[in-house]
Amino acid sequence: MNLPVLALLADEYNGYELPMAAWIYGVGIFAILMLSLLITLGFASKGKELPADPQAHH
Repeated sequence: MNLPVLALLADEYNGYELPMAAWIYGVGIFAILMLSLLITLGFASKGKELPADPQAHH
């Protein structure tokens, strides 16, 4: 048996702690994903416009 590993797993604090609240990370990741989605959707519609009508007068 590997007792030091079991002791680390049993301890509720193992040395890893976020420097800020977890919900702040959640909001940040959500904002990054939404921004990347909007950028992707913006580029996805490029090139799908109908060609200009050369006979149209505007």
